[in-house]
Amino acid sequence: MNMATVVLVNSPFYRILQSSNNQVRLQQAVLSPILERAGHTVFQYNADADRPENLRDWRAIYGTPTEQYKAVVKDPAHPIWREVREVLEKYRPDWVGVTLFSGCIEQAARIAEIAKELGAKTVAGGAHPTTVGNLKLGGLVRLGGRTDLTPADLHMKGPWDAVCIGDGEDVVVDIVEGRLSGVIMAGNTKRLDDYPSPQRDNYVGPSWFRQSMLNKGSMLTSRGCTARCRFCAQHLVAGESMRWHSPEYVMGQIREIVYGYGETKLTMHDDVFTLAEKRVRKLCELIVREDVGLDFRIETRADCLSDETLDLLKRAGCTRIKLGIESAVQRLLDLMNKEIRMETVEDAVRRIQRVGIPITANVIVGYPTETNAEARQTLDWCRKMKFDNVSVSIYTAYEGTPDHSSYGGIGLDDPSEAFHTNVNLLALSTVEPETVDELLALNEGRMTR
Repeated sequence: MNMATVVLVNSPFYRILQSSNNQVRLQQAVLSPILERAGHTVFQYNADADRPENLRDWRAIYGTPTEQYKAVVKDPAHPIWREVREVLEKYRPDWVGVTLFSGCIEQAARIAEIAKELGAKTVAGGAHPTTVGNLKLGGLVRLGGRTDLTPADLHMKGPWDAVCIGDGEDVVVDIVEGRLSGVIMAGNTKRLDDYPSPQRDNYVGPSWFRQSMLNKGSMLTSRGCTARCRFCAQHLVAGESMRWHSPEYVMGQIREIVYGYGETKLTMHDDVFTLAEKRVRKLCELIVREDVGLDFRIETRADCLSDETLDLLKRAGCTRIKLGIESAVQRLLDLMNKEIRMETVEDAVRRIQRVGIPITANVIVGYPTETNAEARQTLDWCRKMKFDNVSVSIYTAYEGTPDHSSYGGIGLDDPSEAFHTNVNLLALSTVEPETVDELLALNEGRMTR
């Protein structure tokens, strides 16, 4: 059997919005060491990364007109696509793997077309094919192989030799070695600790790229989500039940990042990091004992943050909690099926502030039936609570979410419009763009990390 050269690509998204995402991308980083262990040569390429001098603040993301964004996505002569070709021509891979979510359908297709022109085979995976594939197959079931679906059934564009539904760890070697093709139901990997740590040191890029430009501190300590928020398809992406890395395994990754790369700023990408508080407290105790001077941020819900957990998070080095608040209007929270009361949210915010951990409030604007007055109620509440940062997403009914069947995929008739800063997506509400501007203005002069 001939060993293959594989380039794993993260599709550009924030970069097209005049920002960038200069982080190690975990969805591909977990596959790289598995392929290398099987004898293949692997490179990773984050096409969403940019030169440090080009990095812009949050204003750039919301300041990109829709037509400008779409023009970049659809123009094969744009410098971003010339860069993709340059990188792939340099390494001449046998396989190109692309990670994508629904907002990157067009970008992934462009990468696949370039790869095919250079003679490579192509495989796609990530949130979009997993969500749509699981939806069409009636939920998360493990079939263990090829399905009758086609890439077109998954609303994929571009030429694909293989598309993975679910986690890729158990099937990526079989795909590259030719034993699996087409649309593959991979299911969910159960024993997360059985796999090697994500690979963070085999990134490539254009001539200006340096490994040091990437933040190596991305981590994922669990997969899945037990919540069933109507705007979210995470239960189809990552699983209907939780899967965990053990605290000891996570601590091993932390040591690798700190001692191997000299990186102490970490981002935990778990959807609800503190869902299992006892486990989190054990991990925090290990971090405190190691005493490596971590500075890490997490994302979670307001209803799984006891005082004991908050105290340990603070001692372990947590410097940012991103709270999925979405709205300050109870009617909308109930409509979203958030299953939380505003009283619980306010209590958690005050206790977090008392401990002294900065808070980013994640807010959704333009939820179906939301009035401009309700959006301004959320705006006023955010002012009152004095958050350190407010992260604003404009509602999009992504395919696979419960809301999609009710409200349709507004913006998804043209996938290049499906990005969370597109004010055209306010069409399902009466929220005015000026209200979004005022929410964003809450961040003036505040740190956004």
